[in-house]
Amino acid sequence: MRVSDILDLSVIVLEEGKEIGKVKDVIFDPEKISLRVIAIGIKGLLGGVKFVLYEKVESIGENALILPNRDVLISSKKAPEIRNLLEKKLGILNTPVLTRTGTRLGEVSDVIIHADSGALRELEVTRGWVKDITRGRSGIPATMLVSVGEDAVIVSDEVQEESFGLKEAFEHLAKSAAKTKKGIDRVIGEKEEAYCLGKMAGMTIKDDQDQIIVAKGEVIGEEHLQRAKESGKLHELALSVGFSLAQEKWKDIQTSRQKSKKKS
Repeated sequence: MRVSDILDLSVIVLEEGKEIGKVKDVIFDPEKISLRVIAIGIKGLLGGVKFVLYEKVESIGENALILPNRDVLISSKKAPEIRNLLEKKLGILNTPVLTRTGTRLGEVSDVIIHADSGALRELEVTRGWVKDITRGRSGIPATMLVSVGEDAVIVSDEVQEESFGLKEAFEHLAKSAAKTKKGIDRVIGEKEEAYCLGKMAGMTIKDDQDQIIVAKGEVIGEEHLQRAKESGKLHELALSVGFSLAQEKWKDIQTSRQKSKKKS
């Protein structure tokens, strides 16, 4: 599950079947390196912000976050644990990513977590939209994290050698010890799977029987990866992701240009 998919979701109370607000922010626990608290902007003039522990959430879907009842909502004034986490300001998104020896790798553009526990699974790191298109974004697994703080996420120096964008994947293969074709195919497949998961398909991918594996604009999940692997279409799926990222950035550029023209 991607953190960006949680932000701004409508919040529904299951007991009442009523929308009470929207997800405003997510807060991570630096010690457990997991999503611990979700901040909810309550509707209404006197609504304010309430908090819910991730473990108390009933479910999170494509269009809404479901709470079992209002009793799980907490005020920060009555919860020292939440106040402490808020003071540490560990949102993680947009935080600079540095290696242990001080090399800047980019900024956190998204966080992938385990849906059941909230534990951080992988960081998606952007190095600017030009490099994202030409080189792919990097995915850094949680095992590479050294520390998570307010001003920076520190990762192992090995991340520089084990990059996870498509271009880096092939560069790594050229230097790796994988000598056999089977070994090379396996490593490529692993890199492409990590690159695709949770991203949007830029075009419809079909198998050899003309059955749709994933539709254009659909978010790629584990089931799509499995079908792509079984039908030998994993590489096409990865290329569609790169195409999708390029389209998104081109739209951003066009929108920015139109706004500039209107101002002038």
